[in-house]
Amino acid sequence: MTPMEGLASFGISIGAGIVIEARKLFISTEVRKQINKAFEESLREYCKNPDIREKERQKIQNIFQKASQQTNIDLRNDEISGDYARFFSIFETKLVKQESAYRYLKEIRDEKRYLEIISEFQTAIETLKEELKNTSSSELEQEYRRQVKQYKSNLENFKPRTAFSNLIALEKSFENYQFNPTDIMKSSLETLKGQCLEYMLDKKNEWQKAYIRAYKLNGKSRENLENACYAYFRLNEDDKAEELADLLLGLDEFNSKAWVVKCLIKKNEKLCDVLKSVPKIVTEDLIFKSLIHIRSIEKGTYADLAEAFRAYNILIDITEFNGEPTTFENFRERAYLVNCASSKIASLYISFNERIQLPADFFSPILALLNSYLKAIENSEITSDTSSLKFLSSYVQFLMSGKKGFVYTMKDFYTQSPKQQPYNSLILANSLQLIGDIKGAVEVITEAENPTSEILALKLVCFEKLDDIDNYISTAKEFLKGLTDITHHLGHLFIIPIVLNDNNRISDISIDEYIIEKRFPNEESKDLLIEV
Repeated sequence: MTPMEGLASFGISIGAGIVIEARKLFISTEVRKQINKAFEESLREYCKNPDIREKERQKIQNIFQKASQQTNIDLRNDEISGDYARFFSIFETKLVKQESAYRYLKEIRDEKRYLEIISEFQTAIETLKEELKNTSSSELEQEYRRQVKQYKSNLENFKPRTAFSNLIALEKSFENYQFNPTDIMKSSLETLKGQCLEYMLDKKNEWQKAYIRAYKLNGKSRENLENACYAYFRLNEDDKAEELADLLLGLDEFNSKAWVVKCLIKKNEKLCDVLKSVPKIVTEDLIFKSLIHIRSIEKGTYADLAEAFRAYNILIDITEFNGEPTTFENFRERAYLVNCASSKIASLYISFNERIQLPADFFSPILALLNSYLKAIENSEITSDTSSLKFLSSYVQFLMSGKKGFVYTMKDFYTQSPKQQPYNSLILANSLQLIGDIKGAVEVITEAENPTSEILALKLVCFEKLDDIDNYISTAKEFLKGLTDITHHLGHLFIIPIVLNDNNRISDISIDEYIIEKRFPNEESKDLLIEV
């Protein structure tokens, strides 16, 4: 049985606009949109002729209606769907690429899991609602409704701290009314608290504890099992994490978090070797990619991070953005995509001679993504320094337009950041000198802590433009002293003696300073430098 078996038959019910009452579950707007998108793309690919496409849609609906009362049915089988089996195969492929929809639908890919999930998909809030019906206190029920309404509103508005206080108030109301909740209800509350605590960075290890309590109160919940598994991993309780990961993979062999745990608790210096054992369908999952990305960097023991990230496409290329707002539900995914976008910008070649010239559609989706994310967390309770992202957004706008105003906006956000990153110092100083503010660029470089060879190379460019030969020479000495591998700095190395010669200062830097303890790409380049 393939991992998507039985999935298309459920997904098509939403994609084709059919509602099957027996299978009406909670579904978010985002998931619904993604399923609809996958369905429409599949229909267009399956039926190229727009004149008959609507008729084909109706036939597909009819196929589903006939099959919907059967369990574990695979609509990709031509014995069941006839010529339309190809459509369902296309639809499966499209669904895999829709992260939220895929994760939602794969949970109900067989009837056994469907029967389990009926109760699980009644959210923690719904669980509370059902249990409160057993109490005769109408005042308590009103209090519950009030607190839950506020909780949902606060969470949707990125106010996890306030939402957490709603849950604490709800627990206190139970005590006041002498209401004794069941373990399932307590488990649901702990899960909700864990969701809030994940974003409250001052509450160290508290979200992990909440998820573990939820699991111990209700171990039958798949969600609790997954949360507890990852929580133990984050607490460095590797044995317990691996035990739950094995249990989870026994129930769901493609569970992303379980595979993350299995990978990162292994003692291995090469991430590529670790990822070899992971099923391809898992390595393509955004949650897997995002967690591997951040946690492997955090682990700090892998010698081949860059190679592994490339080989397994851990950082995806941001070439489009659907324009959907950033919500609390998709926040983690968006944060990962922002990391991908930031890495894409950071990988661009930095020229000291001219602004990067690329088509607008290269930058547009990145800018839209950054702005969507920033808009969501502005004035929120998400504890995060946004000045670096605002700085990056302004930089992208400068690259797109070339307008000087965006460079000075970059400078404003740069000074607001509690810590100046070397890359930010480099691109700000370079942007300033490109618009003619060379003294401003030198000021940024001078204030930068532990300047890199790239920043010093830019400083050389600035002093040359300012005809400041004394500072040029002192910077050149500092630049040469810090170099060991010359491969990526040959151009600057050859320019230095030319500038000194033009200013009759060639003897200020000895030939040994250019070559001693330096690795050249080849002997020819070293000999050529000596001749210069």
